[in-house]
Amino acid sequence: MTVPTTVSIDGIVAHLQESGIIEFGSDPSAPIAAKNLVFAVIGWQTMLYQADMHSCPPEQLAIQSEMGAHQGLARLCLKQSHSSCKRTMKQFLFGYGLLLPPRNFEGYWSLEDKKSFAEFKSASPAHFNAYILSSLGGVGIEWVDSLSCHMEFDPYLNKLFLFRYPSFCLANILPDESEQPSKSVIHACATSWDSTGQWATESDVAQMLQEIIRSYRLLFGQNKASRQLFQTLAPFENIPENGKDPFLERLCGRKHYQSHSNSPEQERETYDLVHDFPILRNRLLPLLRHLASKKPRTWKQLWEDKRDSASWLTFWAVIIIGGLGLILAMLQTILQIVQVIQH
Repeated sequence: MTVPTTVSIDGIVAHLQESGIIEFGSDPSAPIAAKNLVFAVIGWQTMLYQADMHSCPPEQLAIQSEMGAHQGLARLCLKQSHSSCKRTMKQFLFGYGLLLPPRNFEGYWSLEDKKSFAEFKSASPAHFNAYILSSLGGVGIEWVDSLSCHMEFDPYLNKLFLFRYPSFCLANILPDESEQPSKSVIHACATSWDSTGQWATESDVAQMLQEIIRSYRLLFGQNKASRQLFQTLAPFENIPENGKDPFLERLCGRKHYQSHSNSPEQERETYDLVHDFPILRNRLLPLLRHLASKKPRTWKQLWEDKRDSASWLTFWAVIIIGGLGLILAMLQTILQIVQVIQH
């Protein structure tokens, strides 16, 4: 299914009716059912949302929260009336929230967010990864079916939401040399040009898909302890075997993964947020800020926390040298006692 960027749900239903694919007959509820069906199919084909058919009357179009009480910019509203079906796809989707964010979006930044961006310019897998977030930051991971919820962080429950189907991203990254006249539905939901800077263009959509794949390597794949942590997780719990995505295990559970022609460029030891995550940086910043506020409380956490390598080396050098000094002092005292006893 591919659609032009100006299409609406009403337009799709009208086209299906004109083509003889669907017939309303004399049933007055048929147009409503047809709109609900198209709405659900768009959610399946873009994976931006999961349609919720049971929480509201048929005359409303609802999406599942998937993140509990936490909403984030991607879930500013969960319901719309059928009157919104006449809007273009971009306008319709924007009614739920920022499902397709543009690059470097700062429209809803607080003063704290701006300070965080000035403070955190990069992220390194050695110092920022799923294991450190879990062990030091107390962050739990919950897997979701909508890519618009990927990397959302609930600071009240210390919960990080991650998209469990990265193969979808890989399949929808168009090669640079592609000259296909029609593109996938998620690209068709983008805007060709947005003067307000509040919605993604087609190039922004491609960038977002690449960033999502890259984020799995940042969080899991490039750190041994995080890869081991991933093996203890159950991203596809209670999901049939044919509903599991093997690409997720390759990205998160392996030191090296077989790249694809559409995959992001070679991974790095340090990622620049502006260059490597211009879209997801809005979701990385709260995590970086959360982790920066946490201090190690146990000896194990002190050993594992190498975010400030200079302080880490200084601390353990003092501990080791001080410990050796104490041991030598004890040995000297024992020798003196032995000498006194012998004399």
